Amino acid sequence: EEVAVGSMGHPEVCQRPCLYFAAGTCSNGAACRYCHMPHEQRAFHPDKQQRELMKQMPEGHLLKMVSKRMRSRAAEKGFLAEAAEVLALVDTWTAQAPVRAAPLVPQHRVAKLEHNLSRMTFSALLGLAVRNLKGCPEREAGEVVSEVLSKMRTQLAKQNLQ
Repeated sequence: EEVAVGSMGHPEVCQRPCLYFAAGTCSNGAACRYCHMPHEQRAFHPDKQQRELMKQMPEGHLLKMVSKRMRSRAAEKGFLAEAAEVLALVDTWTAQAPVRAAPLVPQHRVAKLEHNLSRMTFSALLGLAVRNLKGCPEREAGEVVSEVLSKMRTQLAKQNLQ
């Protein structure tokens, strides 16, 4: 069977899992926009306390944390070259973010957030960055990210076929 379109870049940059495929009822086959491959564990989502912390953080500080984690994730998983365009986009957002003083936050809360970011996939980190952009409408950023991420998925899929 052909691999579903949504599975390209599995597991780091694929789409979320197809619920119908898991139930054995996906009728879209290879045209399905969701991932048909097994996912080891449920994706990590920040809890309310961590979401509040991220809202309090200056945009540039949060983007820098996420960018650093995305870069190390791509290096760990062996697709740093393919991620270059996506990382450059996040670096641009980070450089354009307004600079303001960070509120005093206990270091253990920041450390916990950094630990939890390390549990997220590359695409989940990217989504987090987009959702926390304050100066750019999320829809505009999302469209650009979607295009760049689609290119990256295609590159990774071609490599997996070779």
